[in-house]
Amino acid sequence: MTEATVIAAAFAGRSRLLTGEEAVRREVEEALWSAGYLHLACHGRFDPDHPLETGVVLAHGERLTVRDLLDGQPLAEAGRPSARLSVLSACESAIIESKRAPDEAVGLPAVFLQAGVPGVVGSLWEVDDLSTALLMIRFYEHLLSRDSAAGAAGLRTPGAALQRAQLWLRDATTQELLAMLQGRGGGGAVLRLALEEPAERPFRDPYYWAPFVCVGL
Repeated sequence: MTEATVIAAAFAGRSRLLTGEEAVRREVEEALWSAGYLHLACHGRFDPDHPLETGVVLAHGERLTVRDLLDGQPLAEAGRPSARLSVLSACESAIIESKRAPDEAVGLPAVFLQAGVPGVVGSLWEVDDLSTALLMIRFYEHLLSRDSAAGAAGLRTPGAALQRAQLWLRDATTQELLAMLQGRGGGGAVLRLALEEPAERPFRDPYYWAPFVCVGL
């Protein structure tokens, strides 16, 4: 199981998956202007001394930074980006710098919102790979679900979907998590969870379920 492949499958053939060497900056930047949902599962880094260099790491060590996105604003001449939501499943992707410029918020969420993306999901600290993958998979399950609790369009808001996924991860037992992974090729995830007691809640600590926030929508 990989986070990206499970989430791509949730869109039932309407997704484009860039993995490994395919996930270069040019392709990701183009996706911002063509995809309805942009999901980046990669490494991220907040640079408090040079906030414009805050960004995510892509294939071949390429980085997509706040500076890159700001410099890319002329692309907006072609119209607003198609992405309704950018999910930055990476470490420190929602941290902002406001000390040096108190009237501004310099960070990835702000620059995506400035570009015209209505909502951004990101993290406030370094995150655990397994708990993040589980959280994101359940987040999309809630986000794309259609039921009476959803909004007028039949879909949940990103904020509501994220909250439900966080509460689920906090309370999920080892047995429940292993059941979720069945048929999804859990691999190392299954081995890690197999070391826990079935009734244990391995991700109950806020470190695992609380880092992600939704900005915007």
